[in-house]
Amino acid sequence: MFTLMDEIVKHLLDYLTEQDSEVIELELKGLYKKYATDFIASLAFGIDLNSFKDADNEFIKMGVELTSYGGINRLRRMLYTINPYIRKLLNLKMHPDNVGRFFRALIKDTIAYRTENAISRPDLIQFLLDTRKGTVQEATRQDSNETQFSVVSESDLGSRNKKFSTELTDDDITAQGLDFFFGGSYSTPTLITFCSYELAFHPEIQNKLRKEIDETMEENGGKITYELLTRMKYLDMVVSETLRKWSTATWIDRICREPVIIEPERPGETTLCIDPGTIVWIPALAIHRDPHHWPEPEKFDPERFSDENKGNVNTGAFLAFGGGPRNCIGSRLAILQAKLVLFYLLWSYEIIPTSRSGTGKNHFIMSDSSFWFGLKRR
Repeated sequence: MFTLMDEIVKHLLDYLTEQDSEVIELELKGLYKKYATDFIASLAFGIDLNSFKDADNEFIKMGVELTSYGGINRLRRMLYTINPYIRKLLNLKMHPDNVGRFFRALIKDTIAYRTENAISRPDLIQFLLDTRKGTVQEATRQDSNETQFSVVSESDLGSRNKKFSTELTDDDITAQGLDFFFGGSYSTPTLITFCSYELAFHPEIQNKLRKEIDETMEENGGKITYELLTRMKYLDMVVSETLRKWSTATWIDRICREPVIIEPERPGETTLCIDPGTIVWIPALAIHRDPHHWPEPEKFDPERFSDENKGNVNTGAFLAFGGGPRNCIGSRLAILQAKLVLFYLLWSYEIIPTSRSGTGKNHFIMSDSSFWFGLKRR
């Protein structure tokens, strides 16, 4: 799969190479969203797509409609999320019908083609097909040399070294693909955008990261591998701090399964009783900005996650991908996707502010603001 990822990031790099200016001024959020769309198309749906050359592709149009937060989509998702009674009364759906029909037909045709032609490809659809056939074996090993703080640990379900299967319909596979698209087309581009933003305004951090990238390339003959990428300490520190300061998971919801009593700790507080079945919203972003857990929370400081300091981090206060047995199962892939594009970009370019670059004071996680920055060739 890493080979596929390496090919996808080349779409973005080729696009930048074709620009003839010494400093390429770009709206980074849009740039990274195109990269994410190609990534999702390939690794989730098995489609070779180049959003930088074929912006009118039907897959891209449906993806834009799927992930749009404007107009009726915003209202639909708000009601769908916060009021199940209205959702049932109005028969609300998370996605427009035409989007569902498009992706359902796409998945059906892909499955039929692969089955008829005995084709296998390292992507999400193939994994789900193999799961349906009972030929998936659970992974048992992680690289012990990984230095990644930014990813959450996979839950230990107590089932090692065994095959498993489940009844998956084509609609189940479509739903997983849509979920993958919906999450990956927003969360990862947002992470890369804010990381680029911080690096542009903190050149000393960018230079230190670039030094690590240059040294990694020199030591491996100008090539990057999965193993090398996941062992890069400062890159992980920078990504971790971006996730801390600009967490895309602004809140997390969980359903209480057992009675919980929280005793008061401060004057004026009262005992809080949480009954089973209660939906609890956890303000992840607020926790990430809480000076009780993170000194100088508005400061971008990757050193929080250095070998010397990360032992002091309260892991319960780092919720970029949730926590517990229902954390985000795509965290490892999302982080890998972000690190790969940052690695290649900083190897060839310097990210710099331009006259159109904002200060960031009005940029919110769900903002429609543009992120204009320059990429200066090295």
